[in-house]
Amino acid sequence: MAVLYRRQWAAAGLALWAVLSGLTGCGRPWSSVRGTPDEAGKVEVLSGQQGHRRSRPLSGAPELWVRLDPAAWELPEGLAVSGDQIVIGLAPTSEVLIVDEKAQRRVFGQLPKVAPGAGFMTGLAFDSGGGLYVGLVSFAEEGPTTGIYRIEPHGGLGTLFAAHPALTFPNGLVVRGESLYVTDSALGAVFRIDLRSAVTRIWVKSKLLRGDGQACPPAELPFDLGANGIALGPEGSVYVVNSDLATLVKVPRLAGGAAGRPEVVVGPACAQLEGADGLLVTPTGDWLVTANRLNKLLRVSASGQITVLHSGAPLDFPSNIAVRDDGTLVIANFALMSAQNVALRAFPGVVALPCEGCSVPK
Repeated sequence: MAVLYRRQWAAAGLALWAVLSGLTGCGRPWSSVRGTPDEAGKVEVLSGQQGHRRSRPLSGAPELWVRLDPAAWELPEGLAVSGDQIVIGLAPTSEVLIVDEKAQRRVFGQLPKVAPGAGFMTGLAFDSGGGLYVGLVSFAEEGPTTGIYRIEPHGGLGTLFAAHPALTFPNGLVVRGESLYVTDSALGAVFRIDLRSAVTRIWVKSKLLRGDGQACPPAELPFDLGANGIALGPEGSVYVVNSDLATLVKVPRLAGGAAGRPEVVVGPACAQLEGADGLLVTPTGDWLVTANRLNKLLRVSASGQITVLHSGAPLDFPSNIAVRDDGTLVIANFALMSAQNVALRAFPGVVALPCEGCSVPK
């Protein structure tokens, strides 16, 4: 089964690289699904809940804080924060950059490079000691190993930390104590990795975590993409967004750390959560979600209300999202589709915006 998945995703990898290389398009014209600014503040109601306009938590307009060069393949998918330290991962080049408070950037680390069409880098997560874990997807039989790589706190070359025969598309990463949870967008699963021993196991696998490109037609990507962003809830559960199914899924953590039965807590909501990518919990228990295919930043309440916080520029296929200690939201602009469309301007980089109530308590 793992070999079959790898063969299928090798073809998907070539299709993705074709998109990145500007060789092909997919689905409806990308410009037709880009969000518009006048949607900000709109409340969408799901699951029969009564909606109301809530005060917007954004205390300033989003800005493209760090501008990258799409012609140099500087397309950031991964993003992680440790205090005020921000790192971003460039998917096509497997390079990790560190960004300081003045938006100046320098190379922090490098994963093994993969040949064009043979893979890409995905999510990032820091551990408590400053080590950085990075997902790498590789489809080449003789290329780098698909798995989780580790870069030391001082930076440098990343080395393979953990792998598993079934791990095909590691994507979202989150650390809890001595465990690293990793979504697999192809398998429809979450892996759990022991950070002390690197022992890697499938923690949960479910149809609720699998992708289906036809769930929110027409298909935007040339392959299915399921479990993506991942975050820890205040009560200890693990939450995952499914990009294709436009859902937020809860996986309870049982006694001893085992996974409970997954359940959909929000969605399907194709008009709001299609392409759900980054996921972040706020101190109030609400969720912030980036919808990459819709160019939206949304707030999802525990009662199922979806509020559009920002739509359209400067968001450009927003992927991972994090918050600095001062409450500033930072979002990776992957610019996946606009970078290959000569009719559109691409804005890869980091979007920053102040967010009231988003700072994490010490």
